[in-house]
Amino acid sequence: MRHMREIKTKSQSNAQRNNEARHHSIVIGVAVDSLNKVAVSCCQQGKIITWSFTTHAPHKKSPFQLPRGANKMLFLKANDFLAVALDDNSIVIYDVNNFKIVRRLGSNGTGHSKLITGLTNSNDCRKLFR
Repeated sequence: MRHMREIKTKSQSNAQRNNEARHHSIVIGVAVDSLNKVAVSCCQQGKIITWSFTTHAPHKKSPFQLPRGANKMLFLKANDFLAVALDDNSIVIYDVNNFKIVRRLGSNGTGHSKLITGLTNSNDCRKLFR
C-alpha cells in the first residue's frame, strides 16, 4: 500500500511540474541544440522551457522565467546560447546548458529606444547584431 502511495505522489508531482512547464501565451520561438538532445521554447511572457528529446518532458530545472516579457529569440548553436530580446528593449543571453543568464545587454537605459524586431549573429557566433 505504501508503494502505491509513493507512485501516486511521484506521478502527481510530475504532472504538476509538467503543468507548470507549459506556455500560457504565444510561443515566439523554438530551437534545437547542436546535438539534437534538447529543444528550447520561449513565450511572450518570458518563460524559457528546455525539453528533453529522450523523455519528451521538460527538464527538471525548467521553466526559467526571464525578468521581462520576450518578443524575439535567436539560438546560437555554436555555444548553445539563447539570445532573447525583451519588452524593455534589452537583450538577454541565456545559457541553455547551465540554465542561467550569462549577459544582459542594454538593461540600464542604454538599449534601443524602439522595439527590437530582429536578431542575427556572425558566423563564428562572436557578434550579435540587433
